Amino acid sequence: MARMLIVLLAALSAVSCETTHAHIRAVVHGHNSAANAAKQNVAAFFQTGPADISGKWDMAMETPHGLVKGAITFKVDGAKLSATWDSEVMGPLKITGTVEGKNITCSMQGPQGAFGFKGTIEAKKLSGTTDLGGTWTATR
Repeated sequence: MARMLIVLLAALSAVSCETTHAHIRAVVHGHNSAANAAKQNVAAFFQTGPADISGKWDMAMETPHGLVKGAITFKVDGAKLSATWDSEVMGPLKITGTVEGKNITCSMQGPQGAFGFKGTIEAKKLSGTTDLGGTWTATR
């Protein structure tokens, strides 16, 4: 219970002391729906489990050969990630990796060898850098 109060205080730090105190009393005693909604928002904010990015995305990646685009389909099983990227230049490429919270780490076998890329997950956008010095993005 004390941990929940500390987390709630941190999340409500921008609110005045009187309002914060009232919210804490309401959450502890479960008195109103606004307090219950605030409690759910705090829990969602501190979620550390892997984000589910399963499904089809449009991906673009800077490579030594220029910008490569194509559809990528992710499958997430816990923290494990697999994908197939149907790149317009190199055809279908298999990708493996992990998802930890809002971070993604992948590797794939390209025509000139294996390389990795990593990035962050936002609601409808993935983005990051590659081992080859380029950047990549994927959007829904």
